[in-house]
Amino acid sequence: MDVQKLIDAWFLGKTRNITVYLVLLIVSSLAYIILQYSSIQNVTDSIFIGLLLGGTFVLILGVKWIQNYTSNNSIQFIEALSDFDHSFVTKLYRAVFNKSKVAIIGVGYGLLIGLSPFYFNLWDDNFKLNLFLCFFLFLVNFLTGASIYALSQLFILLYKTSKNIKAKIYDRTDITIRYVTELSKKMSVVAAFYVAFSMGSIYFSKYPLNSLIIGYGIFAAIVIVSAYIIPMIPIRNKIQKQKSKLKDEVSELLQQEFESMLTKAKNDQPISSEKYHSLLELRGKIANIPSLPVGMKTVWNSLSLFGITILPIIVQIILEKLFN
Repeated sequence: MDVQKLIDAWFLGKTRNITVYLVLLIVSSLAYIILQYSSIQNVTDSIFIGLLLGGTFVLILGVKWIQNYTSNNSIQFIEALSDFDHSFVTKLYRAVFNKSKVAIIGVGYGLLIGLSPFYFNLWDDNFKLNLFLCFFLFLVNFLTGASIYALSQLFILLYKTSKNIKAKIYDRTDITIRYVTELSKKMSVVAAFYVAFSMGSIYFSKYPLNSLIIGYGIFAAIVIVSAYIIPMIPIRNKIQKQKSKLKDEVSELLQQEFESMLTKAKNDQPISSEKYHSLLELRGKIANIPSLPVGMKTVWNSLSLFGITILPIIVQIILEKLFN
């Protein structure tokens, strides 16, 4: 199976699988809400459930967004690489879109988070409510775990590939650079929006707010930034190296021009500093060329959304620490 077919047949991107998953998710959420209302004549965490559902929909759309981009551009991307790079890139693609590993990681992560209602005893020994919430959280976090695995493998693919890209100072239209930067940006944006929904949901849940929540928030923010920045590092280093080489060459020309002007001055000959100033201007322009590809504005906007979402949680935890 070639890369194109592998991506198109991806477990998380197939419409049938997503439809079944969404039906189970919605049914489980309604069952939990109905049971809660019948037990206590109230629904205390409806916003929590709603935000988790919203975050899941965002994640599904984000995963589909990333899948469509890789499907439409993967062949051009691989063809643009040298023959030496083809085999390891194809191997990495198979790791990203591996069906069995995605399912195993998804089930494991789903169980880890899904069993938390019993660990925290959120419903005070009400076994049915804890059980129904467990099932709902398992379904929500199954997709999260599967997506985290796939995106982490994609992250590795982008980083290893960027080390083999022949980056140029001015030409940022190369398909390999554009592919890496676009996918990195998409990954960080999807992660930012999903984490914002997840962190916001905790504020309206029965889970205790503590330093672990803040720690997770900080960790998530680092992951969001890393998802964009780290794959760019090899590209940045190559551009920086080229910039340094060019600046050295211009500096050498500046030194020659300066010595020439000095010699003319000693011999009472006319001096023209036009070339000297042109070289100074050229060196300045080289120094001002950005080493990182453009696109950070979108990422920072996503991080701002995440920061606004987590801020009330941090404030509440700090106030509780101060007044308790």
